[in-house]
Amino acid sequence: MLADPSASLAALREDLAKRVGCPLDDVRSVISPYRICPVGAHVDHQGGRMLGMAIDLSTQLVFVASDEVDLESRNFLRRVRLAPDRLGVPGSASRDEPSWTRYVRASLESIRPNLPDHPRGFTGIVSGGLPGSGLSSSASVLLAYFSAWAEVNSISVSREALVDLAVKAENEYVGVQCGILDPASIVHSEQGALLSIDARTGEVDAIPLGAGKQGKSGKTVEPVFVIVFTGTDRSLLATPFNDRVDACFEAARWVAERAGEDLEYRPREVLRLGDLDAQTLEDALDSIPEPIGRRARHFVEERARVQAAEQAWRVGDLVKLGALMSDSCRSSIENYETGSAELIALQDIWLDTPGVLGARFSGGGFGGCSLALVDPVAVHDVMESVLHRFGEAYPALRDRARAIQVKSAEGLVVR
Repeated sequence: MLADPSASLAALREDLAKRVGCPLDDVRSVISPYRICPVGAHVDHQGGRMLGMAIDLSTQLVFVASDEVDLESRNFLRRVRLAPDRLGVPGSASRDEPSWTRYVRASLESIRPNLPDHPRGFTGIVSGGLPGSGLSSSASVLLAYFSAWAEVNSISVSREALVDLAVKAENEYVGVQCGILDPASIVHSEQGALLSIDARTGEVDAIPLGAGKQGKSGKTVEPVFVIVFTGTDRSLLATPFNDRVDACFEAARWVAERAGEDLEYRPREVLRLGDLDAQTLEDALDSIPEPIGRRARHFVEERARVQAAEQAWRVGDLVKLGALMSDSCRSSIENYETGSAELIALQDIWLDTPGVLGARFSGGGFGGCSLALVDPVAVHDVMESVLHRFGEAYPALRDRARAIQVKSAEGLVVR
């Protein structure tokens, strides 16, 4: 299991205070959680609705104000120094600069219009629980950096603005065509609640778990989420993620161009599948050419699954929620065509393990983690069995793979 995040944060604060020679009270800190998405895969960039929850794995950033950016990464064992006034866009990094600094650059370029002409930088240490694994570590670290920029330059940034900044950084400077799922889940999360996030409007509704089934003790059965990290890191920029997004855009244009004048569609105004009338899109599904037709079908099916999953959560029907998670993964494989060999094998193992209520890929689905909803009384046996069977299937990954029970967490915290 991972170390207690609060203990890790305390150690980071002490290390930084010793390095810069300042009182411990001068060190500010950010806890920017990772997130899970039980249902709602690949729909946020199309204006869909999805379900998200921050978890107790996170990016931790400790920092003090300074005239430059002097940042140490505990995950990548590197330290860099960058001058804010000369910090260009991510592509302007020197050849010997580590790739993870693109997120520092992207954060500054996105928030720069909010900063003074000559912004202050920060000296800090950043550490992540499980970066590059499909738990939205990129959004998590960007939000941590935004928080630091805001603190050292004495500006206030709303939660809604933070979400917009994170999407802008990913889209325009990192180059990933994601939507609001990750940052919205991170900044708006409430412990114990599941967020219903509308990508078209930006509205977020925190939903408490319904009373649901009663256990033998007479108490409400709480959900238990388990992630298994396959041991394979990935960067979405190096996967077909953007190609899948483009295919969705193409499907939306195809339907709009053929919708007919009576529907008053202006194809140039239809950018995403979510911009189309639901019935018009569903009626067109069988005629959309492949493979973009399958991408559109996933969107339509996932939209219905999210609605059903939200209702299942509201009434505490975790069995139903688990089944919807598994069906979401089936569609991700068949219609959206994501999933590495390791993740698909892991999905089969999940579904063949007693005590697993449902499972699906986490993140883009090209590597990293898989998420399962597990019967609380079976969680230990499930984790042990799934990790063992995965190790037998992929012995080269046995030493890197890990199973972690995760808990719901509060959203972004700056101290």
